[in-house]
Amino acid sequence: MLSSIKSFFIGFLIGGLIGIVVALMMAPQSGEETRSILKDKGLEYKDLAEEGALIARQRGTEAMEKGRSSVVDTVQQGKSNITDTVNRRGLGQQNERES
Repeated sequence: MLSSIKSFFIGFLIGGLIGIVVALMMAPQSGEETRSILKDKGLEYKDLAEEGALIARQRGTEAMEKGRSSVVDTVQQGKSNITDTVNRRGLGQQNERES
């Protein structure tokens, strides 16, 4: 089973490469023009990829800061709750002693 899947993908890749070669050979422009077009497209896609990476990095940083802020707020709230509970219990015990 694995062998037949592997054979299929190898055939698929070889067929794709042959298709690319035939398409380039049958292209209406010269080889130099085709290389120029491929180079321009490659640079265009490189720029798009860099822009996408920058946006992803910015969004990741924003999410990290938001998460950090949320954790700090939660910790502060927890400290406040503990302090309130300790103070109430401490005051409750003082009131019992005074009675």
